[in-house]
Amino acid sequence: LGVLVSGKPSYEEVKLLGVPPILNGTGLAQAEATYNLTVEWKVDGLIVDIVFDTTASNSGWKNGACVRIEILFDRKLIYLACRHHVLEIVLCDSSKVVFGATTSPDNPDFKHLKSIWHNVDKASYKTLQIKERKLKVLRTESIRFILTLLDSEQKFLPDDYREVAEVTLIILGETPPRGIRWLEPGAHHHARWMATIIYCAKMFAFSDQLGYENSKIENLERICLFNSLHYVKMWLTAPLAADVPHNDLEFWKLMKAYEKIDREIALHARNALERHFWYLTEKLVALAFFSDKVPDVMKKKMARTLLKNPPKEAVMDVPVFNLIKESTTLESLIGPKSWTLFELLKVKTDWLYLDPNKWCENSDFLQVQDFVHSVKVVNDLAERAVKLLQDFVKVTKDKAKSSFCYK
Repeated sequence: LGVLVSGKPSYEEVKLLGVPPILNGTGLAQAEATYNLTVEWKVDGLIVDIVFDTTASNSGWKNGACVRIEILFDRKLIYLACRHHVLEIVLCDSSKVVFGATTSPDNPDFKHLKSIWHNVDKASYKTLQIKERKLKVLRTESIRFILTLLDSEQKFLPDDYREVAEVTLIILGETPPRGIRWLEPGAHHHARWMATIIYCAKMFAFSDQLGYENSKIENLERICLFNSLHYVKMWLTAPLAADVPHNDLEFWKLMKAYEKIDREIALHARNALERHFWYLTEKLVALAFFSDKVPDVMKKKMARTLLKNPPKEAVMDVPVFNLIKESTTLESLIGPKSWTLFELLKVKTDWLYLDPNKWCENSDFLQVQDFVHSVKVVNDLAERAVKLLQDFVKVTKDKAKSSFCYK
């Protein structure tokens, strides 16, 4: 079990507290190991949120690690479900249209492509042929978003993220800034979050050479169209906590509209997201106060609604997912529990009475904004840290070196 913390000023990225052995994978065992490490490092009084993947051992309402951690800390914490784990579920359900359900850790189609990649003519590929006017608009928006991202994050974008962005541009018929580059396929097991996006794009692009049946090519085209126009943007913006409520609500509504294009994929995607509306709960919708995507008009309505719903005594209760409709707005999701974020950070909220264009002049608002813009809502760094440590342990038996790495 890897336990990490993050937070300004000391650990703006992450700090690995340790990788304690646990007797089993139950929520209680994970919770006790986590709590004990925070006490040992004297940060137990500073914890305000938990970032976790959405397995039952973590998120179970009775015996999940999150509930058990709250009990050990004896106070309410903010639940931040890992955005990439949630979105992986959305894509997994949607991609069943192409690959069907499987219990195998490896996708045989991905494995096959990897094995014959050296025989593929990389200069002969095809792209998505988008003719419908509404889809052309989405194509333009997607290309603009990815090009902007590559330009602004070019020094900091991890290689796998960059490949997702560049492959998406290519199958949309656009040349990435670095040119057309087809990288050799990497890991193909289901646990690699971005494998499905990358492999599906390559399988479709070279489907004529790979000799797929027409039905399979059509299904690959469907999932690539969904990924390119909708999903990739959600994936690449997943780490931005302030934008998550807006993004989830918008994506859900886009999937309602996408039913006219591909009802099966749209329903799979929408239904999967509905099971994980963590960021559209009363407590977490307050993150949207700090999003540049949310217009000031909406923020003002949200503030008015919040001020009409005074806070109630904080209790350790389970998140309740709201029923979302096409008429749902961020304002309609605000309620008494939306005060939780401000209460846990112990800040004043006088700025709510001001016009949103004045909020940035208020120190309390800026304090919460700084937290929201830096808080981690994905487990990427945790996963990478643990993987590096596992690789290191394989090549050394020196306990002193291992201990140094953990610190």
